[in-house]
Amino acid sequence: LKDPQLVTIAPACYTWGQLAGLADYFLFVPRRAAGVSSLLAAMAMGKPIISARTDQVCELLENGTSALLAPPDDPRELAARLNALIENKNLAAKIGAGAKAAYEDLARPELFSSQLDSIHGQLTGDPGLKQAIQIVS
Repeated sequence: LKDPQLVTIAPACYTWGQLAGLADYFLFVPRRAAGVSSLLAAMAMGKPIISARTDQVCELLENGTSALLAPPDDPRELAARLNALIENKNLAAKIGAGAKAAYEDLARPELFSSQLDSIHGQLTGDPGLKQAIQIVS
């Protein structure tokens, strides 16, 4: 980073909810599926996102539109993308707005219903959940 004093690494004892209001950017380093909830929260809040490019991340975010993505396991490239957002507030605002729009697209009731039905069918072999669920929006 060009100015390491601009970055604070939060200890793991804090929840994302406790830190969300203080964060200007969200650096996501995917290591396990459980971390996706913090990524979704950052997207919902419109935080500019920097992440390693993985299949999981690419299902949710688009490089240059809703996040700045770097090659996996390349901390220098992650830092370069964070610097780009720090130095360019317009880019940070664009990425944050793109992340929020991507989240809102994921959270559409009809899409959520379809995903829930698919998951239920995979777990139970019963494709009929759609008939039992009504989504009220």
